[in-house]
Amino acid sequence: MAEALLNLVGWFWRAATPEKQVPGRLTIDGTGRILLKVSESLRDGLHLHFGTSSRNDGLTFHEQHFIHGYCGQPVTLYQCQRIYGSYRGTEDYEAIYALVGEHFAEETRFNLVTMHFENLSNWVGWEPDLSASVEFNFRGKDSRVNLARDSEDLVIDFNLGDQYSIDEIVNLCSHAQMLGKIGLCDSAPMTKIAISQEKGDAAHELFTNEIRKDNSADSNEYFQIFKTNTIFHFNDIDGLSGMARWVEIAEKFRPVIALLKDSRKNPTEHLEANAIKNIIAAETFAKIQLGVKRVKFGKALAGLAKYAGETFEESIQSPKWAQEIAILRNDMIHPSTSRIPSPEKMYWLSETIYYLLILCMLRECGVPEKTLTAIQKHGMLEWVAEESRRYL
Repeated sequence: MAEALLNLVGWFWRAATPEKQVPGRLTIDGTGRILLKVSESLRDGLHLHFGTSSRNDGLTFHEQHFIHGYCGQPVTLYQCQRIYGSYRGTEDYEAIYALVGEHFAEETRFNLVTMHFENLSNWVGWEPDLSASVEFNFRGKDSRVNLARDSEDLVIDFNLGDQYSIDEIVNLCSHAQMLGKIGLCDSAPMTKIAISQEKGDAAHELFTNEIRKDNSADSNEYFQIFKTNTIFHFNDIDGLSGMARWVEIAEKFRPVIALLKDSRKNPTEHLEANAIKNIIAAETFAKIQLGVKRVKFGKALAGLAKYAGETFEESIQSPKWAQEIAILRNDMIHPSTSRIPSPEKMYWLSETIYYLLILCMLRECGVPEKTLTAIQKHGMLEWVAEESRRYL
C-alpha cells in the first residue's frame, strides 16, 4: 500500500442504524484509495452467515453505500462497496469519497470549494493579485474563481452559483487539475479539496480517489527540472481567465474529458483499451463541436488536425496520419488475423490523438495563437510526432 494520506481508528456504523457501532480503521493511501476495515460485521446476523452476494447481504443499496464514523472527528463515507473475502466476521469496504468534519446526509450539497494541487505555486510563477476573481459558467450558473493563499501554498477558490453534489464538485476540481497536469507534464496531482456551504462555515476536507501524492520527484528535484519539464505556464493561457474558460469548455466536452482522463491513468498499459478510448474521444469531440450525431471519422480527424494548428498538422503528416488512425480504428473494432497492429504503433498513434485533442480544447478556450504554436513545438509533442511518423 502507498504511503497513507490519512490513517484513523474509531467507530463506524451504517447511516440507517446508528445504534450498531463497530470498531474499525479508515485508511486513505497515497494513490487515493479509501479503505475501511471493521472488526465486526455491519450486516445483520442472518445475512452474515447465509448471504454472500452484494444483493443479499442485509444492506439495501442506499445503506451499503453510506457509512458514518467517529475517529476523534466525524467522518462520512460515500459510495462504499464491501470487499469480498473478509475473515471471521471482519469486513473491508472501499469508498469513493470520504468527507471529514461532520456527519452529512447523502444528498448534502455545497457551493464553496478550495482546491489544492501540487506545484501550483511553481506553475503560476509569480505573486498573483489575490483580490482578483474571474466569472465563469458552471452547469448553467454564474460562478467565480480566484487564487488564494493557504499557508505557503497557492490554492484555487471556487464560489459556485448554486449548491452541488460531491460528484459534481469533484468533476469541477478534476477539470482544473487536468489543465495543470497537461501544463506540468502530469506532475500536478490534486492533494486536497475543502468544501463548505456558506462563507464562515467550517470547511470540511473531502478525500477522493482523485487525490494522491506526487511520487514523480521530491520538491527540490521538481524545482530544478520545472522549467524544462513544463509544456506551458499559467500566464501562457491567460492565467485565471484561461483556467475559467477551460472549466467551461471541459464541461461542454465532458464525455471527451472523461475518456482522456481514463486513458491517461496507465498510458503504457492496456494499450488497446486506451487507444480505443482516445479514438472514441476524438470522434465524440468532433460530434460535439459540429453539433451532429454522426461524422465520417477519417475526414473529421483530418479536420481536427487542421484545427489544432499548422505546426501540429505538418509534424504528423496529417493526411497519412488521419488515414492510418482510421485503419487502426477499424482493425480494433473489426479485428482481422491478417492485420494486427503492433503495441508500439497503437501507443504512439494513441498519444498523437491525446495531444491533438488537448490542442483543440485549448483552442476552444481562446488560448493565444503564439502559445498554441509554442506548445506544438514543445519537446514532448515533437517526440510523440517523430515516433508516430515511423508508422505512417
